[in-house]
Amino acid sequence: MSRAEEQEMLRKEKIVLEHKARGWSFAKIEREFKFRNADRIWKRAIQRDDNVGFLRAENIRLEEQRLDALQDGIWDKALGGDARAVEVALKVLERRARMLGLDFADLISGQLVEVEQAKVRVMGGALVAALQGAGLDPNVQRTVAAAFFEALRSSAAQSPAALPTAEQLSPEDAALL
Repeated sequence: MSRAEEQEMLRKEKIVLEHKARGWSFAKIEREFKFRNADRIWKRAIQRDDNVGFLRAENIRLEEQRLDALQDGIWDKALGGDARAVEVALKVLERRARMLGLDFADLISGQLVEVEQAKVRVMGGALVAALQGAGLDPNVQRTVAAAFFEALRSSAAQSPAALPTAEQLSPEDAALL
């Protein structure tokens, strides 16, 4: 893809993101801006790290629609006194409250996850800057960065105990911490 094509793609993504945030439908965006496949542009755009908030918002919107459908299906029975329907309706309401951060403990937990994700982005950016500053060959930089991020992913999938502690590192490596 040429630089001009990439710039045009990013321009379209920005337009679609801005107008979806305003509540526009994909059809309206396509009509107004003469775009094709605004939904594909949206899906591509929300996958970018810069737009992670849009991805989260889109996922929340979809989950809200699913919860709405479940609630609509059970609500009349619940209001009619059906004990099982009341139980299911309460579970739907609890799930919605957790998802939207209406429960304080869940809100704090979600914020901690976001803080941890931001810390990983900062660490990754610092690593890349350090590798570039060290004057290493770009292939070596990519190899080291890939190994670093793979170690982070695998330790997150397992447990913190999977990574060596400062005491287990050599004195030279521990000094880097």
